[in-house]
Amino acid sequence: MRCRLPLPRGVAGQMVVALVASLILIHGISFAVFVLGNLTGREMPGQMHRLAAAVWTLDALPGDTRLEALQSLRRGGPGLNLALAQSPPAGFDWSGEGLPNPLVEELGRHFGIGIAAGPAGGDTVKLAFRLHDGSVLLAEGSRAERPPFFFAGPAFITALFLAVSLAVLGGWAAHELIRPLQRLAGAVERFGSDTIEPEDLPQEGPAEVRRVAFALNRMQHRINQLMENRVRMLAAIGHDLRTPITRLRLRAEYVEDPALRQSFIEDLDHMDALLQGGLTYLREGRSGEPTVTVDLASLLSTVSDQFVDLGQDVPLEGVSCRVPVAGRPSELLRLFSNLVDNAVKHAGGGMIRLTVVAGRVRVEVVDHGPGIADRDKIAMQEPFVSGDAARNKDRPVGFGLGLSICRAIARGHGGAFTLLDTPGGGLTVRVELPLKTQ
Repeated sequence: MRCRLPLPRGVAGQMVVALVASLILIHGISFAVFVLGNLTGREMPGQMHRLAAAVWTLDALPGDTRLEALQSLRRGGPGLNLALAQSPPAGFDWSGEGLPNPLVEELGRHFGIGIAAGPAGGDTVKLAFRLHDGSVLLAEGSRAERPPFFFAGPAFITALFLAVSLAVLGGWAAHELIRPLQRLAGAVERFGSDTIEPEDLPQEGPAEVRRVAFALNRMQHRINQLMENRVRMLAAIGHDLRTPITRLRLRAEYVEDPALRQSFIEDLDHMDALLQGGLTYLREGRSGEPTVTVDLASLLSTVSDQFVDLGQDVPLEGVSCRVPVAGRPSELLRLFSNLVDNAVKHAGGGMIRLTVVAGRVRVEVVDHGPGIADRDKIAMQEPFVSGDAARNKDRPVGFGLGLSICRAIARGHGGAFTLLDTPGGGLTVRVELPLKTQ
C-alpha cells in the first residue's frame, strides 16, 4: 500500500506547498554552501585585513608573548603565513615602492615595510614589517586585493541552486497539476470519436480538477442518453413507417400497368432510403463497431469491384500495396461507396485514386460531371442541403444528408474531408486519413 503525504486538496494550496518546499530547500542548500565554504579554509577577500590586524596586535604585545599570540593567529586565520625574525632577511626592498595594495601602503605609514618578489610567475609577494621594538614580522600578501571569481562565489552558487531548485520543484508541481488536466482533455477528445459509449474520467488531482471530471462525466452520460433517445425515436419512426411502405410495395405488385408499378416501387425505395439516411445522420455515421486495423487498399478495391460488377466504370489507381489505417470497416465502406455512388449518379462514372502523403492516406474520388460551384462547396457539406439543379436534374431530391454523413465519418476517423474542382471540369472529393504505423 502506497503512503501519500497529506497534500492540500486545492490547486492554490498545492502551489503554496510547492513554493514553501522550494524556499526551505534553497535555504538549506545555501546554509550548507556557506558552512562548507568556511570549513575549507579557502583564502577569502579579507586576508589583507586580517594581516593588518595581526601586525597591529603583535606590535602592541610584549616580546615574550608574541610567539604564543602568533600561533593563535595562525590557528584563527588559516590563510595567514606569519613568522617573527630578529632582523630582516636579505633581498627585501625597504624603499616603500611597489607595495601590493592600499591597505599595506597605509600600514607603511606606521611601520617600515620591505617587499620581496614571491614565487616566479605568482601573484604573491613577501612582506616584512619592522615593528617598533626592532623585530620583524614576515608575511605573504597579494599584489592586488581582488574579489573572488564570481562563478565560484557564494552569490553565484546560491543563485544557481535557486534556479535549479525552482525549476525542479516548479516542473514537478506543473506536472502533478497538469497531468489530470491532460487526462481530462484526452478523454473529452475521445468522447464521440472512437465510440458512442461515454468513458468515465478519473476523478483525481486537486479538488477543482475532480469537480471538473465529475461534471464532465455527468455531461457525457446526459449527451449519450440524449443521442440514444434520438436514435431510438427515429428507429421507432422508421419501423412504423417501413411497415406501411412494405404493405404498399406488396400492393404495388398487383398494379397491372408495368410503368405505373415501377414508378410506385421507385418512390417507395426513395422513401426507405430517406428514412435510412436520416437514421444514419443522427448517428453521425457511426455504426458502434470497434476500431480495428483496416487495409484501405483492399477496401477500395472491393468498392471498385462492386460498381464494376454493376456495369459502371470506376477504376482504382495509385498505391497497390497494403495501406493500414485505424477505422471501423462498415463506416469506411459506407463513406467511399456513397462517394462513388454520387460520382456514378451525377457523372456516369468516376475514378478512385489512392496515395500516401507525409504519413497520411489520401483517397480522391474523381468525376467529370457538372461539379459544384465554389460558393456552394462548404454549404453542400452541411445537413439538409441539396445540390443545384445541374447535379439533380431528373432525379428525386433527398434530405441532403449524403455529404454531411461522409464528412462525419471522415472526421470520426481523425481525417479531413474536402471538395475540389477536377481539372477539365467535374468534382474531386478528397478524404485524408492518418496512416497507421504500428
